[in-house]
Amino acid sequence: MNPNPIELFEKEFSGLASKYDDLVEAQLSLAGLNGKTKQLINIAIQTANRNPRE
Repeated sequence: MNPNPIELFEKEFSGLASKYDDLVEAQLSLAGLNGKTKQLINIAIQTANRNPRE
């Protein structure tokens, strides 16, 4: 069984994974963007990184 790519990323590159999570949280907390726009940005980030958990 192949490991979950996100779990592998977090295990092998924990510092980078943490910074990636910070990026996602930063865009979600931006003032001036409505909820739908924030969600679309989050979907784009997740899709660009082929994140299976989102």
